Order: sequence, then C-alpha cells, then structure tokens
Amino acid sequence: MIGVIMDITERKEAEMALQEREEQLRTLLNALPVGVVMCDASGKLVQANPAADAFWGTKLRLLDLKEYDRFKGRWPGSDTYLKSENWALARALQKGEIVLGEEVDIETFDGKHKRMLNNALSIRDQHGAIAGAVAVNVDITSQKQAEQALIRSEKLASVGRMAATIAHEVNNPLAAAMNAVFLVGRDSRFPESARPTLQLAERELERVAHMTKQTLGF
Repeated sequence: MIGVIMDITERKEAEMALQEREEQLRTLLNALPVGVVMCDASGKLVQANPAADAFWGTKLRLLDLKEYDRFKGRWPGSDTYLKSENWALARALQKGEIVLGEEVDIETFDGKHKRMLNNALSIRDQHGAIAGAVAVNVDITSQKQAEQALIRSEKLASVGRMAATIAHEVNNPLAAAMNAVFLVGRDSRFPESARPTLQLAERELERVAHMTKQTLGF
C-alpha cells in the first residue's frame, strides 16, 4: 500500500482568506444606506442589499433582463414607464455604459412614489468581457420635496416683494388724494348737497388705504 500525503495548508489558508473577504464585503453591502443591486452576465439579478429591498418595498427576487419592466419607473416629466432595456443596469450590462446621477421617478412595489438617483456600471472579468453589472439607487425623494418647497417659498417671497412695491407706489398718491378730500370737506364754500358724495369718496379711499397697509404687512 502506498500512501500519499499532501500539504494543503496554503490552499486552506487561501480559502479562509477568500471567505473572510466575502464576509467583509457582505457586511459592508448590508450596512450601506443606499440600494445596491447586482446582476450576472445574463442580466439575472443575483444580489440586492437590505437597503435596496427597503427602497423598492419588497424582497427583490431573481429577475431576468427581459423582466426589468416590472420595476415601474419613468423619466421625470414622462408618462411612459421605462422598458427593460432602458434601465441603467441593463444599459451598463448590454452596452458597458457608465450611468451616473440619473434621476428616475419610481412607483415602488408597496405603492409609494419616490425620486431615485440611479447609478450603474458593468463588472468585467480578467479578459475585459462584461461579466455582470451593478446599480446603486439613492433615494432623493425628501431632497426633491425640500427643493420644491424652497422654490415655492422663493416664488411667494417674489410675489410679496412685488406686492409691497405696488402698495408703496399706490400709497403715496392715495395719501395725497385723502388729504385733498379732507381739505375740500373743511372748506365752507363746499355745498352741503354734495357732502354725502364726498363722504363716500372718503370712506372708499380709507378702504383702499387699509388694503395697501395689509399688502405692505404681507
């Protein structure tokens, strides 16, 4: 009987080192606050981190490239859902395209509407061939809502400034008109028969003055 003894210490150490790196990568992936989705060379989704599941409102299952249209997304301002080949992950896989900061309005699987910042790039093997692709989804819904609120606030401020300018311009001749009416009413030569009309004019001028005061306050 002949026995063969092989030293596999280095191989085991290499396997353990590889497992350790894989575990570190998995831990990092799970801790990321942005959604990360990866596919293989055929386009089948092979991995998604918890942030991606939370972002899309479901546990992302394995999908083929042709099924990407199950993800409901539209370019901002468009009414048409993206087709499978339009998604950044598909373009990175099929064309080697690098997609950075592409905004997409999405409807999640649990019915929520969000704005997504989409990034994608291809994964290549040692020969330079595309072996898969990875997409990084960033939820910018709150940021976009804050931007819209700021725009509305700026518009309101502009309206306020314009209203104040108009009110100020109206206020000066209005004051002169009110003084003139007051002086006419105090003139002894003013006929009593016309006094009701003068009092009406005085009341209306006071009403306009009150409106301009409110506008200036606004």
